[in-house]
Amino acid sequence: MQLLSAQVVIAISFVGICALLFAIGSAVQVIRSDYAAYGAIAGFIIIYPLFLYLTKVEFADVRISKVGEADVVVGSADGQFFGALEKDRDSYRFIAFDYQMNSSKFEVIFAKKGTDRVRIQCIDIKKLKSIVGTRVQDAWEYDSSAREIVKYDNRGSREVIGKETCRANAPAIASSSGLELIGSAFAQSAPQRPLPAIVADLQSDVTEVRRSARVELSNLGESGIAPLLAELRNNSDNYRLQIGIVIAFSSMLDQTPSLSDAFARAMTPDDIRLFLKMAASEDRALRVPAVEFLAAQFNPAIVAEVTSALKNAPDPKVAYNLLYILSENIESVRADQKQKAIEAATPFKSRGNQTDKFIRKIEQ
Repeated sequence: MQLLSAQVVIAISFVGICALLFAIGSAVQVIRSDYAAYGAIAGFIIIYPLFLYLTKVEFADVRISKVGEADVVVGSADGQFFGALEKDRDSYRFIAFDYQMNSSKFEVIFAKKGTDRVRIQCIDIKKLKSIVGTRVQDAWEYDSSAREIVKYDNRGSREVIGKETCRANAPAIASSSGLELIGSAFAQSAPQRPLPAIVADLQSDVTEVRRSARVELSNLGESGIAPLLAELRNNSDNYRLQIGIVIAFSSMLDQTPSLSDAFARAMTPDDIRLFLKMAASEDRALRVPAVEFLAAQFNPAIVAEVTSALKNAPDPKVAYNLLYILSENIESVRADQKQKAIEAATPFKSRGNQTDKFIRKIEQ
């Protein structure tokens, strides 16, 4: 509505200025009879480009695939933005206008009757802004296991666009359609349970029980780091426990980045190698949170282990993630350690723009 009002005001101003110039031209037509026409033409030439610039509407066009069998997918900022499920019922397309980009409340909600409502409340506004005005539809994907919206480039590299939980104490709210939305507050509303009981729930056959346990663990903060690392050491081949704990750790750092120091103190080289093994997994649901967890830290021990791993000539996808982790931790090391990291990264130059970007960051 604000945009429409601005258009109307500018249009009226444009007509008024042209009329004024026409009147001026008419008043001096004793000198030259065609001043009126010249005045109108001059006004049009000067004002019309400004009118087009100020009233143009730019937008981001996005299609989210793999939304499952959602009955409702809602996108919202301060108000609603335009979107709808597509005919195949497995994708959702929306348009977000540039004037909505100042909102810090962008979110996408997936809802299905009889199940929980998934609220992706942490959409990265910068990702939307980067495609505004391109007139090219951006392809996103909903990862239901990690409860994230992601984007893949032509090399298969994964970029997180939005997460379900991005801050502590996120309130549960209701949308204008009356759907109940649940976030991390669902688990936070209950009293804290004994750690062994929560860890046991990570291995439940019920998906929602496992997810709830991950959220509970992510809310433990520093007190949960050491005992959960011990659980991993004692159960290094337990898939459900691995994925549950690494997602919880990643969420911890997302909520409280300062916990990086606590992780650096608690993690041994063997722990780091275990997480690097997860980061190299063929299973995307395990690989992605492991990569994000390691990249979110500021730990020289991670740099040392990644530098060593790069020397073993991993396959391109593994190398890509290792370089990303290394680039995010590189500022934590001394000059001599940094030089070793640069030497390990150099053979991977010219393997793609993003890979080169990581290497340039390592070399800075």
